[in-house]
Amino acid sequence: MELRHLRYFKVLAETLNFTRAAELLHIAQPPLSRQISQLEDELGTLLVARERPLRLTEAGRFFYEQTCTVLQQLQNISDNTRRIGQGQRQWLGIGFAPSTLYNVLPELIRELRQDSELELGLSEMTTLQQVDALKSGRIDIAFGAFVSRTRPLRNRSCVKTRWWPCCPRATRWRAAHSASPSWLARRSSFTRPTPGPVMPTTCWRCLPSMA
Repeated sequence: MELRHLRYFKVLAETLNFTRAAELLHIAQPPLSRQISQLEDELGTLLVARERPLRLTEAGRFFYEQTCTVLQQLQNISDNTRRIGQGQRQWLGIGFAPSTLYNVLPELIRELRQDSELELGLSEMTTLQQVDALKSGRIDIAFGAFVSRTRPLRNRSCVKTRWWPCCPRATRWRAAHSASPSWLARRSSFTRPTPGPVMPTTCWRCLPSMA
């Protein structure tokens, strides 16, 4: 499947007329018909019912909605890439662990999105993925629940969140309450933030390259 297939289908879905769609696309009608047929063959289903008047099948209506979304996203990517390249906008890549969605990250994102000259890239990642992404330059900053001592990363604790350990019924609560982190890790899982053990959310970034 190529990008032109999506563009051709979008125009056909909006006109429901092969002749009119071909005119708008500045191609002949037979090549347009072949492209739509190729798309249907690749998807394994009919998108357009060839009858009078032409109509979209149920699969075709779904594919049209998704196609519009994808093409708009690609247009936004192209526009923002151009602006960033011309210095009109700045790109900030943020990696985050799912647990950070409970505290400081949502408010930070809301504030950053108020800056019309800043384009945010958000990526949910594990701790190891964050470290690799920072080192390779795919993201600029990361938020996680663990501290990394790996160079050239610098980390800082930005907020502390209380988490509650959930233990099986057979576990004696008095023992769990005073247990070490390693003991809890073997016997429990942690739920959303509630009164319980304090776990720091850490903000990481790469140190500047040393000359």
